[in-house]
Amino acid sequence: MLFDASELCGLAARLLLKKLVEGLRFAPSLYMLSPSADHATDRNPSTDRIAYPPDARSVVNVTEAPYFADKTGKQDCTAILVRILDELLGESQVGMREVMDILSAEPAEDWVMPGSFENRKQAGEIFGVFPKNGPSSKIIYFPKGTYLVSDTICYSFDDLKNGLGVEMNWCIRLQGENQHETIIRLQDGSRGFEHGMARPMISYIRGRSSNIAMSNFMRNLTIDIGARNPGAIGVEFMGNNCAGMEAVTIRSSDEKRRGYAGLSMSRNGISGCVFNHVSIEGFDYGVAFTSRQGYVVFEKLALRNQALRGFSMEGNSVATIYGLSSTNRLPALTLVSSDAHLIVLDALLNGGANNAPAIEVLSGHVFLRNIRSTGYGCVLGMAYSPGWGTDPLIPGDQVDEYVSDPVCVLNPAEFKRSLHLPIVDAPIPGWELDFGNWVHPGVFGAVGDGVTDDTLAIQRAMDSGKPVIYFQPGRYRIDSPIQVPPSVKQVNFMFVDLVSGKALQDMEGMGMFTVTGDCSDPLLIEDLFSFEQNFGHHYLIDHGSTRTLILRNLHAQCCAAYINSQSGGTVFIENFISTTGIFNNSYQQPCFVFRGQKAWCKQLDPEYTLNKVLNDGSLLVVLGFKTEGHGSAFIALNGAQMEILGGIVYFGTNDDLPILINDHSDVAFVASTTGTTSRHLFKIAVRELADGFSVDALHHQFPKRLRDQYTIPLYVGRRSKVSG
Repeated sequence: MLFDASELCGLAARLLLKKLVEGLRFAPSLYMLSPSADHATDRNPSTDRIAYPPDARSVVNVTEAPYFADKTGKQDCTAILVRILDELLGESQVGMREVMDILSAEPAEDWVMPGSFENRKQAGEIFGVFPKNGPSSKIIYFPKGTYLVSDTICYSFDDLKNGLGVEMNWCIRLQGENQHETIIRLQDGSRGFEHGMARPMISYIRGRSSNIAMSNFMRNLTIDIGARNPGAIGVEFMGNNCAGMEAVTIRSSDEKRRGYAGLSMSRNGISGCVFNHVSIEGFDYGVAFTSRQGYVVFEKLALRNQALRGFSMEGNSVATIYGLSSTNRLPALTLVSSDAHLIVLDALLNGGANNAPAIEVLSGHVFLRNIRSTGYGCVLGMAYSPGWGTDPLIPGDQVDEYVSDPVCVLNPAEFKRSLHLPIVDAPIPGWELDFGNWVHPGVFGAVGDGVTDDTLAIQRAMDSGKPVIYFQPGRYRIDSPIQVPPSVKQVNFMFVDLVSGKALQDMEGMGMFTVTGDCSDPLLIEDLFSFEQNFGHHYLIDHGSTRTLILRNLHAQCCAAYINSQSGGTVFIENFISTTGIFNNSYQQPCFVFRGQKAWCKQLDPEYTLNKVLNDGSLLVVLGFKTEGHGSAFIALNGAQMEILGGIVYFGTNDDLPILINDHSDVAFVASTTGTTSRHLFKIAVRELADGFSVDALHHQFPKRLRDQYTIPLYVGRRSKVSG
């Protein structure tokens, strides 16, 4: 059941409207209950050894020709690593100049460049957004060893800009062989990293902001700022939509563990980033999240021995942290901005000073669940400073659930507490190191030129019996659905591009890739950068069986993401961006559809279509999301169970469509809205349909944020009403 604007208005007119509960704004909510034990056995990716077949052309091995970077820790690799980044991003610089030349020469006042949706002329004004041939699929690979550097590792261009002046710092993928044995180390006492400098050792951006820093990754590496570099930042990270870190250690080897920050996110617009199994040792700040506007997700973050704060957050930003471990004397978490929104789930905060709070809130909004601390004077407190102590907000050493602002319920009998649905970690299989089990479609004739139909060659690779299917660089045109049989255990796209043929574009509800057959082994599909020419009425993935499916780090610029044509299965999704609804000024299918299944998601980015995520009778848990544009972010119907714990809603259009629709389902929802003008408003936050009534929660009933935006601290609506 999907809604459009006319149906919603008609529904509101037909149903008897129940008066909104008086006193929607209650006191902050605090519950002390037993913790949930519904967590799967955690995989530790730090033990993985990551290697690729010798013929994998996407892989740039820094130790091989023409670079020959030294991995013994004896020779300075700075110039080599900067050169590699310059060559990688220089392709986009050249491609952007081509686009601007083409647009400048076009005589028409209104014109869309062939092969693109973003590059166009509108009323004579040039909008040059993306390079002509898209980004590179390269992966910068570091074999085990130590790589010595003496200056910041970043591209050297000051003019890496598109036609709108936006920095094109995208597709920077640094991949190590093993987290603990692959080390990039700053030379001791390096010039420019003195006290007060706050200078990054590795940086993903030179400017102040970017909204196309897509597909930036760092994986299986240790970043060591060495000794006597007190002004060093380990990593200045920037990413958008689908980016992040996995299995990364950032440490200071200084005797006093000096350094400014392990991980800094200070640039405006960082969004859609997942930091998975990141460990930070030392520094003044473990994580300094100071972006004026940003949104990130952390999973299994470990912080140890920070001098000032473990995790400091400010600005108009939102962060979800799941599985935090901190060993620090001073506060593990600090929130210092009235517009910031922090969601913390399942945290163990150890070793605190007895006059300090484990979590310090000077200003801002927090949602806490299952927090345990040892040594601290209290779990949550205000404005701590050494020697002065703190004012406890929550005394003791644990809390099951706390909401800093009023809980929104639209029925007076509703229990004002989240659903506490289980959070289950994805059963990600270990890396396959027998390259005899890998095959790519080129073996079967795939060309990857974006024009030739590669459907049959890709299908033959899938049917080859090999458990790992990988891709060589290119743009692969697909004209009909490809079936992924039970013999396939992993599909690694290696960040290639996909092009949808006309026949596939017209197949409504079909998947470009359809998972078929039953198998006890999960299927992992990962590492895709599908760009503007993969569009239409199809989905990227159709989950056509009950086989457990894992989808990770998938970028579908113009394609709907996921639908399950078979109920009863389980899907895990981490870092998946999907944009639909921008073609021919018409709305298209939802980006994600879950029907009668179980789904656990960490960082969804559905954009611009009318109904972005449809939960039809499924159990759906989402840790972090970002949406953009007109229409509802989430719809739950037919007895669905849905818990959304943290996220950002961008660019409302000031109409009467709600962010969230709860149609006779169990829903808990925590999020914030934002925009660049006061007109980017969702007037209706929640619409609840229950017991023959339709009730709305309106924007002015929630805590305000920047530019008339607002925070939804917690909305809860259940089918069965129980007093609480």
